[in-house]
Amino acid sequence: MKSKVSLMQSRTLKIFVSNILIIVLLDFFVSKVAQKYNSYIDEKQNTIEISNSIYHHTFKSNYTERKYEKRVGSYKIITNSLGFRDKKMRYVENIPTKKRLLFIGDSFTEGVLLNYEKTFVGIIDEKLEKKNIEVLNAAVASYSPIIYWRKIKDLIETKNIKFDHLIVFIDISDSDDEANIYELSSDSNVINRNNPIRGKNNFSETNEIESIKTFIKKNTFLIYFITNWISDKFFGTKSDDINYYTLKNYYSGRALWTIDEKVFKEWGSKGVDLMKFYMDKLLKLLKKNNIDL
Repeated sequence: MKSKVSLMQSRTLKIFVSNILIIVLLDFFVSKVAQKYNSYIDEKQNTIEISNSIYHHTFKSNYTERKYEKRVGSYKIITNSLGFRDKKMRYVENIPTKKRLLFIGDSFTEGVLLNYEKTFVGIIDEKLEKKNIEVLNAAVASYSPIIYWRKIKDLIETKNIKFDHLIVFIDISDSDDEANIYELSSDSNVINRNNPIRGKNNFSETNEIESIKTFIKKNTFLIYFITNWISDKFFGTKSDDINYYTLKNYYSGRALWTIDEKVFKEWGSKGVDLMKFYMDKLLKLLKKNNIDL
């Protein structure tokens, strides 16, 4: 009798383990297929962003593209003849017939994930249009002072675009862009930096639990959902329990220079110095052309 019970228990255990393995393998397979599909969709959508030989990257001019982001759904990017985000496709005169304000910054100023009317520049545009003031938005994601200066220089000196006032939005990620992403070529155009200051592992230094969680999140759907629910339900941290690794994961390294002295000394300080350097160049350029900053 005992041997029959043991045999049944053994078979039950084997079936259970086999089912778990099948679920895990299916979860990994479905996750990989979904990643391939998402990459394909992203590649098909990524058409409005183009490289620029002078200031690294920009948008196509007079172009409309609807993008989809799973966190927020769909949103539309519309550009004018200058390749700036706008409420509609239109030709922008070099010399305006009314007062003109120009905004520049990175993703926050571009207004990623939002239709133009919902971005802060779009809201300002709507208000000032009633006062006969034109608003233009030259911002694109991943810009920083080196591009702010070089793009404005190109607009003023090459394209002969006239405007009265420039409003610049500095971003916390600009230090990283300056120190590790961009530099000037011999002919003063913005290119990718060949020798980033930060180390290869500078942004991926996490504890073992975070590493396991990242692996599960990247490679599974069902298992990640279950383990994440268990973690939140039984091991969730309170707001006052946030530790160094949580902060590091949140900032993803880009803003770590603001809270980590080692990172600040490694590249943050140099990035800030470069930010100041190119903002000074931008200020001199604007003063020379009687444009307020």
